[in-house]
Amino acid sequence: MPRRAALLSALLAACNVPGGVTNPSAAWEQRTIAAGEGDSIHLAYRGLDRSRVIVFVPGFADTWESYVGLANAMPDSFGMVLLDPLGHGRSTKRVGTINAPRQANAISAALDSLRVRPFGLIGHSYGGIIVQHYGNAHSDLPAAITMAAGTTLRGHPAAAEFSALAAGMPDIVPDSVLATQEASFFGDVPDSVIRPYIDASRATPGHAWREAIPYLLENDTRDFLGGWKPRTLLVMAENDRAVGNAAMDGIVAAMPSADTARIPRTSHAMHWERPDTVARVISAFLDRVAASR
Repeated sequence: MPRRAALLSALLAACNVPGGVTNPSAAWEQRTIAAGEGDSIHLAYRGLDRSRVIVFVPGFADTWESYVGLANAMPDSFGMVLLDPLGHGRSTKRVGTINAPRQANAISAALDSLRVRPFGLIGHSYGGIIVQHYGNAHSDLPAAITMAAGTTLRGHPAAAEFSALAAGMPDIVPDSVLATQEASFFGDVPDSVIRPYIDASRATPGHAWREAIPYLLENDTRDFLGGWKPRTLLVMAENDRAVGNAAMDGIVAAMPSADTARIPRTSHAMHWERPDTVARVISAFLDRVAASR
């Protein structure tokens, strides 16, 4: 895959529902909550009375619905909060709000309004970088899970190309960009499978792309991971066709005590392809964290 397409695929984590989920909103209460500085976060949640509540943070160009398959595969013993990041779905889409620290602060404010003290955060791709910022600001967070997420694109050999791509991104993202979504899947899939993801991804405005790419090029979470406190699980694909398996090398090296798991026969969006397997890996990790407290 060309380097340009690889970056776009890494940022994309499309906004539709994984196969087999016919009515994603049926079992979820939903609210849009003010999160400070003019921002609002849209959330879907259930089981907030459980002793362990897990928060799901989507990747770039993704909304809460993309996590429904994974959430439904998790044990009922967990409470769950699924959300639209700033710039996505029904959350506010204001210019200047896509960077990971701003996203983490908004999520924190929304959870405070819900009176939720999370047991763990799960982040996929760019959502994994947001989780790193949240965990850095909340050292008492018991558990953090990142899926297919690195630490930065700083120093990437295609940095100049990526920067030019961001600067030239129009307000309406073209189909040629969205079509790179196919790299999220392990093998070839029919257009009828990819098309709904592409269609839903159109909801993410062009300015979000123009903000996210420079942010990833200029910042590196390894700048603060030396003081990282939460117990961590790093979930990797068998063959990440979007960013390559080496993309997580930086975070693995920065978190030598983290648990790791590789999900067979998956690409970048392993929770779409094998939600049951991913759910078992994550729930087992969360049980280990609970047993050690």
